[in-house]
Amino acid sequence: MSIGKRGFSTLESISSLVIFSSLSSGVLPQFTQLQNMASSSATQGVLGAVRTSLELQRMNMMLRCNSTLETAIHVEQLNSNDITHGKNAPCAQSQIPTREEKRFLTDAIPQNPFNNARKVVACNYNAENPCSAIRTEESAGWCYDSREGRFWANSNTTGECKL
Repeated sequence: MSIGKRGFSTLESISSLVIFSSLSSGVLPQFTQLQNMASSSATQGVLGAVRTSLELQRMNMMLRCNSTLETAIHVEQLNSNDITHGKNAPCAQSQIPTREEKRFLTDAIPQNPFNNARKVVACNYNAENPCSAIRTEESAGWCYDSREGRFWANSNTTGECKL
């Protein structure tokens, strides 16, 4: 039997199409799940970095600005990435002279991997249901309660607001 140079037959084309369709129907949900897991891991990383930097700046404020652990850091300082920024700043510019020491993070607050927003908004933390504070009307990536010192994701695709 010799093989002609005519290409694929209709039956072979349909068989290939059916095989690829069935494979892709199993692969796409897996890809979406992996993408959500990666975004959730990235969110955990950002939360850890920002929460750590908040505590480090609290210590900086106590040492240099005569503040206490109860002294609030406000949303304004987080969005500007500067502990001395704004009228409610816990430290004066003269108390923390270098730019690097004023920052929470080396760069700006990172984007929330689920909604690609980096803006921090004031939210009221609810221990039983932190997701109830999500502000969907705003293009905010993160929630922050200055009274409680809590920082969390302003999205809830995979439960990341509870992290």
